Amino acid sequence: MKPGFSLPLKRVKKEDIWTLDCDKNQLPVTCGDKEGTLYSDKLARGEKCILSWDRWFNPCDFERFSGRGSSRNWKLTISCQNSTLHKLIQEGHLQWPRTYRVLIF
Repeated sequence: MKPGFSLPLKRVKKEDIWTLDCDKNQLPVTCGDKEGTLYSDKLARGEKCILSWDRWFNPCDFERFSGRGSSRNWKLTISCQNSTLHKLIQEGHLQWPRTYRVLIF
């Protein structure tokens, strides 16, 4: 191979993401130039759910790790196959626990 030449990456069409043979619990995600694997069951429980570079991150920390922390809106900056997590949550593909403020008297 010549220097600077790379093999083409196998691309998956975004509409095919839910028909992949892999475990549907694990989704490839990107934020900036960082890549990771989102575990949807952990996201639904509000746990650290993104594995990248052998470290677990919650969505906010993964956004900061990628250098996009100033955006402060991880649902729009983290994407899976060119679909934002916000869109995937709205369409019902992902669950995100809503946090409620508890008042103690």
